[in-house]
Amino acid sequence: MTDKLTASDSEAIFNLVYDRLRDSALPDRIDGEAEPLYTARAVQPILARVAKSIGIPGLVVGGHGMGPTHEASLMGLRFIPDAEVSFRGQRMIAIENKFIGTAHRQRQITSAIGQATMYALAGYRFSIGLMLDACTVSYPNYKDSDLRVPSEQIRFLIKRRNHIGQFVSEQ
Repeated sequence: MTDKLTASDSEAIFNLVYDRLRDSALPDRIDGEAEPLYTARAVQPILARVAKSIGIPGLVVGGHGMGPTHEASLMGLRFIPDAEVSFRGQRMIAIENKFIGTAHRQRQITSAIGQATMYALAGYRFSIGLMLDACTVSYPNYKDSDLRVPSEQIRFLIKRRNHIGQFVSEQ
């Protein structure tokens, strides 16, 4: 039985989780569905399949309706990731999901970046900021390459709504 994961094991698990999220088409949001409920319905099953395929006892997926998550505190406020992968109770991967719409777009983007960064600073080994772009306006200078992250610990994944209502990566 494994009580500890090596740094390379943890990184391999993080890469697998990120790759599966990147490669999976996510369903559209149900009207009024909150981010934690959407994450429970659309993202956590992907994480559970990854954890099961790895087959390491003690690797647990948490989030709304699926099990406890760790929280981060800052200035008296509690922040809880929408989903997480932990190993034997230790923070491993936090996933912060944000819907990016037309209204309040800048605030939603900075919130996703800020929360994903905060989880990494609060003790998660890795963090993923999952931004689901449901904007109905076309931005001519839109390019993801403007986002440069100075850490291998944090990654951002931008998925856009396609013509059949799924969120997909454009990579």
